[in-house]
Amino acid sequence: MICPQCGEMNPPEAEECTNCGANLSSSRTVVCEGCGTENLITNRFCQGCGRLLFRHEVAFRPKEVEPEVEEGPSRGLPLTYILLVVLLILAALALYVYFTSR
Repeated sequence: MICPQCGEMNPPEAEECTNCGANLSSSRTVVCEGCGTENLITNRFCQGCGRLLFRHEVAFRPKEVEPEVEEGPSRGLPLTYILLVVLLILAALALYVYFTSR
């Protein structure tokens, strides 16, 4: 169950949030905005009128945490630059051999 106060994910049987201590027992039901019937949080549709239930806890999803990437020391030039330099050297060598053999 997601805590409506802090957004922390808790085990389904938890009575209080493991992060902020908020009471989760009141979060186990959803009141239908159409007819006022109390429904279990697991219901998608109202038991009284069949209307699609809006769950307020959906707005409190945990933030997606991006993994921290530790950048190590640079190992010199990227491979693209090295290949470009090698290609330029080979082109210059080919031109040198072409003009000297004439």
